Amino acid sequence: MPAGSFPWNEADRMFTLLVKRAAELAHSRPGSPQEEEFDCLANAIEAYEAKRWPVSQKQSALDAH
Repeated sequence: MPAGSFPWNEADRMFTLLVKRAAELAHSRPGSPQEEEFDCLANAIEAYEAKRWPVSQKQSALDAH
């Protein structure tokens, strides 16, 4: 994909919203629908981080909360 052709600004804003929602759900009761939502968000966040910052070994945004 040529540089600049992907809307990173929009994707980064969505990423921020996903991280905020995941932080709200981080201490959900095991087995609850909220824990299931957290797990799905965590997978999406980790996949985005791997794509967005592939060479970085930075701490996950989820680990910061």
